[in-house]
Amino acid sequence: MKLLHSITRKYIVSAVSVLILFTVAMYVLVNTILDSSINEQLMGTKGRIVSNYPGGSLKVFPFIEIDEVASIPPHTADMLKDTLIYNTAEHEQEVFREYVSYQELHHSPHKITLRLSLIEKEDLIWAFSAAFGLFSALLLLALFIVNKKTTAALFAPFYRTLAQMRNFSLRSSVPLALENGDIDEFKELNTILSELTARARKEYTAVKEFSENASHELQTPLAIVTSKLDLLIQKENLDDEEKLLIEAMYQNIGRLTHLNKALLLLSQIETAGYFEPADVDFAREVRSELDAMMPIAEYKNITVTSSIEPMRPVTANPMLVHILVKNLLSNALKHNHDGGTIAVRAEENSFVIENTGAAPESGTEILFDRFQKSGASDDSIGLGLAVVKEICTLYHFGVEYVYAGGMHTVTVRLTGIHQSN
Repeated sequence: MKLLHSITRKYIVSAVSVLILFTVAMYVLVNTILDSSINEQLMGTKGRIVSNYPGGSLKVFPFIEIDEVASIPPHTADMLKDTLIYNTAEHEQEVFREYVSYQELHHSPHKITLRLSLIEKEDLIWAFSAAFGLFSALLLLALFIVNKKTTAALFAPFYRTLAQMRNFSLRSSVPLALENGDIDEFKELNTILSELTARARKEYTAVKEFSENASHELQTPLAIVTSKLDLLIQKENLDDEEKLLIEAMYQNIGRLTHLNKALLLLSQIETAGYFEPADVDFAREVRSELDAMMPIAEYKNITVTSSIEPMRPVTANPMLVHILVKNLLSNALKHNHDGGTIAVRAEENSFVIENTGAAPESGTEILFDRFQKSGASDDSIGLGLAVVKEICTLYHFGVEYVYAGGMHTVTVRLTGIHQSN
């Protein structure tokens, strides 16, 4: 739930609760005041009757009843209560407040019964409740609108900060331009975020430069070691054990050279603007790489089927597109088994490779990470799919890897903003 929605909901719940409690309190207060006023009217009427009544009995139904009685009951106090009396005109029961008192009038005991209709009181309470309810609803609506607009304005810098952080990239050299509003907490947040991102960029740049420099510096000694091993393996006086040792060294130096080149390539891909873009025929690149891999597939007894349809040119670096296609096809070939299959489809906006092979030992979602392998292949350095992911990220391509039903499926969707018209 969004912060503004949470604040607004809690505000409405609190406001409605307060209004309900206030309404109940007002109802009780008004009802008490009206009851007190009616009781005072009845007592005042009784006082006037005692002072001015000439004697005898009097009935003005249902409001006044004065009757002579034989005697006044002992310990009898005045009594106030509500009672129902049938209204013959309205054909319904009506509520009255009844006041009963025993008094000596002209030296004779009398029972005085006085009544006042409570209909006006009920009408007054309902009118008050309706008016108060309407006023409360309008007040709540006005407060809701004001609160929503006010909080939206107050949180506007916060949401703009979120938008910038969502688009933040360590690869970009453009500094964050966070807007500081009038809220101290938001100012402090922006200050911390600016310092954090600046420090992260600095550390990222340092690590990236180290990786590039280390890769460049390793190229020369690796080339020298490789050439020395070439010379050593050509000697005629080597025994079989020495040849095996030199061959193992040669293979590992080859893997190290491949690893060094892959790390250097990853570092270069992460540098914006390093590779010049051009319009690339993706379908032609797929056909070319398929033709190149067919002899290896035939040697491994792997059946390759393809469906290559015309595709719109893609604005990207040709070498990176070649690496992307080659890595995916090589991966499908390398991790296949004898007698397996590879199916390649290229359509207007997608490139799909399906191949048989052993199930991955870990989740497919992590195989795009560096140094992650789908099996225990000795000749794999675990960077092929990482390079693919970096190229797709650079050109805003979507890439997905799924394993289901014994088939590995990698899909590249060429729907990014770098697609040429």
